[in-house]
Amino acid sequence: MAAPQNYSGALAVRFSLGVFEGAVIPYFALFTSQWHTKKEQGTRVGIWFSLNGFAQIFGGQIVYAIAKGVRLHTDIPDGEITNFFSQLIVSFGYTPEQNLLYGTPGGAVEIVTLIACGILGDRYGNRLLNSPSGLIIAIPGMVLIVALPLSNAGGRLVWDYLTQASLTPFITLLALIATHVAGWTKKTTVAAL
Repeated sequence: MAAPQNYSGALAVRFSLGVFEGAVIPYFALFTSQWHTKKEQGTRVGIWFSLNGFAQIFGGQIVYAIAKGVRLHTDIPDGEITNFFSQLIVSFGYTPEQNLLYGTPGGAVEIVTLIACGILGDRYGNRLLNSPSGLIIAIPGMVLIVALPLSNAGGRLVWDYLTQASLTPFITLLALIATHVAGWTKKTTVAAL
């Protein structure tokens, strides 16, 4: 996204990214359904999707180290941040550089909730009843981000971490598509919807 020099170039790059990236998640769900039993699929989908959390943790630390190194040798200003949660952390009053480190615990929350939800859903055989568990964790976080005073940046940041648990219903739906829709053509059609 850094290469375009104007709006139309950025739009073309973003469109291409969406086209190529949009097929990844449905394909992984279909791939999971081919290689794992129904009982294993919820856990497996939770595991591979939780890798986003690992990327958030380690990617944030790596980029922070690079930013510190670049800042020591040059006077390059901070770039704009495009991730919603990153923008939210910056809106609490932290610098974009601090955001790189402060955003990493949210990845840990994502990892724990996605894997736990997948395991519990498979173990007890009812993924749908288990899927709102992440929302039960995330909703108080969202409410308290709004309810806490603007001066309480640390408190708002901690509650922001809990919002990362909100992905569990989406992951449950991916696992249900993989498990309960028969036939490759039907699965690809449902995943595309």
